[in-house]
Parts: sequence; structure tokens; C-alpha cells
Amino acid sequence: MFAQMTFLAIPYVFKLQNWLMWSLRPQVDFRIHEWRQEEQPMVMSEFPCAVDAPARLREDAYVRVGSLTERLDEYPPKERELWGH
Repeated sequence: MFAQMTFLAIPYVFKLQNWLMWSLRPQVDFRIHEWRQEEQPMVMSEFPCAVDAPARLREDAYVRVGSLTERLDEYPPKERELWGH
């Protein structure tokens, strides 16, 4: 999957992929899309929805609360709502 990608002028993307592969638990089959728009390099990351447990970045799970990204353990009602625990 990743070997077929042609990298634009964004050398950090490959480092980001490696860091995410090692930091996400459980490992997630994410994809990074690259293209040019109006001569500017663009990058978009795509992650599948979690099914029965949150994906964790290193040790912590995160959730969107309004426009903020917060640690999930700081919002127990939200975690119960998401996972039925």
C-alpha cells in the first residue's frame, strides 16, 4: 500500500506514517493521500472508525468535544456513550 505512493515535495510524510504506525494501538490501517491543488502540495490522512474500542495514541485515547480534541478519560459519560461500558 505505502510502497505504491509517490511522495510530493513533503519529506516529513514518510516519517509521519512511521510514527503513527508505531504510536497507534491497536494498529490501524490508515492511509495518507497526497496530491497537488493549485500547485500546492496537499496531504490528507484517512483513519477507519473504531468498532469496539478506541484507538490510542501511545497511551491515551482522544475524542472530539465540540471543536477541541480532549483525552477520552476526562469525559467518562462520552466514553460510556461510545462503547456502552
